[in-house]
This record gives sequence, C-alpha cells and structure tokens, in this order.
Amino acid sequence: MLAMTTFDRFSLDLATFAVVTNVGLFTMFAFQLGLMRKANDRDHNRRRAQATVEFYEMTLTKRIALSKDLAYDRDGESIHEIILEALAGDAKLEREISEYLNLMELLATGVDMDTFDFATIERIAGGGIIAIADHYHEWIVTRRNISGSPTLYVEIDGLAQRIREFRANSAPGH
Repeated sequence: MLAMTTFDRFSLDLATFAVVTNVGLFTMFAFQLGLMRKANDRDHNRRRAQATVEFYEMTLTKRIALSKDLAYDRDGESIHEIILEALAGDAKLEREISEYLNLMELLATGVDMDTFDFATIERIAGGGIIAIADHYHEWIVTRRNISGSPTLYVEIDGLAQRIREFRANSAPGH
C-alpha cells in the first residue's frame, strides 16, 4: 500500500468537504423549492377563488338587471310561468332567460375546467345553482329539442349534480 502524503490527505479532506457541502446545499435548495411550490400553489388557489367570486359577482350584477323580468331562482312556480310566456312567443323573455343561463353555463364550465374554484362556488351559490338547474329544467329540455343540441346547458346540470353529491357526502354522520 502506498503512503499518503500530506498533500494527498489535504486533497482528500478538501474533496470530502466539498461533496458534503454540495449535498447540504442541494438538500437546502430542494427544501426551498418545495416551500416555494407550496406558496405558489396557495397563491394560485387564492387567485382562482378570487376569480370565481368576481365572475359570480358579475353574474349577480347581470341577474339584478334582469330581475324585473325573471323570477327569483328559488321560485319554481314563477319561473314556470315565465318559461311558458317565453315559449308562447315573448322574445324578450326568451332572450333574457337564454342570456342568464348562458352566464351560468360559463360559470359551470369554468368550475368543471378548474378555472373557477368548486369549493368557493359551492359555498356562495350552491343552492342557487341547484335551483336554477331544477327550475329551468323545462326550458333547458325544450331548448335542447328545438336546437337539436343535446349538450345545451349540460354544464349547469353537471355542476348542480356535483354540488348535490358534495353536500350529500358532507352531511353530518356521513
């Protein structure tokens, strides 16, 4: 076996120190990247929730403008009467119902594509979305048949169903 010189020993110690230092730095950088990713994910989720609230606020503003002609979303009887008027030829009501449902379809599509936050929309409008899907169902089915488009407003129905399932699974004792 060859004897190690002082220089060889120093070089080996220095190389060992460099490897240990690099492993430590790599570990620290990996940890920092993990923290940055978590912060980025939290920021992304916050922005998505904010965009959801802003879009829904815009939808409410539009809904308020239509409120003199359209009934409250949870008033099934009045909505049924309005639908009958629209189907009987009231072009203004027909346009307003379609405009309103188109906005809700955009919202539902955004939630389905994960552009908008499901938890946020479920909390601020879950019951209303279920009511819209239920009370405008007659209109939706009629428009699907007239237009020959079986996928018309499917996002609203899908979001309402997702909210129902979420609430059923979140019920106490479940």
